[in-house]
Amino acid sequence: MQRIFAIDIIESNLTKNYAKKIMKYIIGILFLVLISCSKKEETINKDLISFKSKFLGELGSDDYEKLLDKTKLKIKAQYIDDVIFVTNYVESNACGEYSGDIEIKKDSILLIFKSVSDLVCTSRSVEKLTYIINNPKEKKYKFSIRYE
Repeated sequence: MQRIFAIDIIESNLTKNYAKKIMKYIIGILFLVLISCSKKEETINKDLISFKSKFLGELGSDDYEKLLDKTKLKIKAQYIDDVIFVTNYVESNACGEYSGDIEIKKDSILLIFKSVSDLVCTSRSVEKLTYIINNPKEKKYKFSIRYE
């Protein structure tokens, strides 16, 4: 009888140890999932003073073709003292939401037009983008745009 009781105690301890190990693995996996799913906050270039995206028209509107022609225009930059006002027209998903950012590399500024929503539809729109950029060195730049 004592022997059976001793075996029961040993089996009980083994089960507890096994359960503890499993719990550690589960907690570790949950921790990794929570970390990987956390929303990463992106920093915007400190020289970007302001970004504005203005909806001009949607596919199917009377003036859409005229607006679409504007997307073929060159990026326009106005230098006023130590600030650059940059405007550009783009075609985008009409249902999306967007943010702007910039990357400055030597003599070039890359304008970034980034989708920040998961909402996508088949409709297209034309947006006027305005970037206001700090330019303390009053330097002239080349501009290009990247869609993300």
